[in-house]
Amino acid sequence: MSGNGAAGLIANQEVSATQNINWDSNAAYDNRNGGFSTRPGVTGSAINNNACGNTTNNAPSNYSFLGSVSQSGNTTCGSVPAAPSGLTATAGSAQLNLHWRAPSGATSYNVNRSLVSGGPYATIASTLTTTNYTDAGLTNGVIYFYTVSANNAVGQGANSVEVSARPVSFILPLLNMTFGGGQLQFSWPADHLGWRLQVQTNALASGLGANWSTVASSTNITQTSIQIATTNGSVFFRLVYP
Repeated sequence: MSGNGAAGLIANQEVSATQNINWDSNAAYDNRNGGFSTRPGVTGSAINNNACGNTTNNAPSNYSFLGSVSQSGNTTCGSVPAAPSGLTATAGSAQLNLHWRAPSGATSYNVNRSLVSGGPYATIASTLTTTNYTDAGLTNGVIYFYTVSANNAVGQGANSVEVSARPVSFILPLLNMTFGGGQLQFSWPADHLGWRLQVQTNALASGLGANWSTVASSTNITQTSIQIATTNGSVFFRLVYP
């Protein structure tokens, strides 16, 4: 019996008092005031029943036996688990690998995804029994947002803190370069968003060295322009990941 306004099973609520009950192996859950309740004067037994409190408000389970009611084997469900912590998303090609830490009492997990920070989210995996998940078949270069929630016998807990990441192609890209207006203009494929454009400048006689530096914010773009400095001896560019 679930979702009732008061309790799942109540004895001695009528004008003619119930004098004897025999509640055996019943379940009453998600009710505002708990699962099983009796009034004064009720007799009988309550054996192997399962009561969960109001899962919406995380209320404790409720047995309220006012009378001579013998009890044995009755169980409660406690409250829903806390939100998973430590959620991370690691980029792969056309996929993202999610990991999180298990809260106490969790038995399974739901993974939620959105294309917008803060949702709305769609549940893409439910009742997972591991603390990791690979979301495959994604579009490289697109950013995805995730939360994870935990479940137990009472119900589903709150969502974790949101994380975001974008899958990226690992295929070596072609770095295009053109010249115009005193600038070098670079571009690379959109599915390689997240790669870093690096540059090094050396004396003409030195050639290629190891003094690479990353162009600011280049992981967030796939094209940029760099002003040519005529005083540079030699300049080299490359794309790297991560």
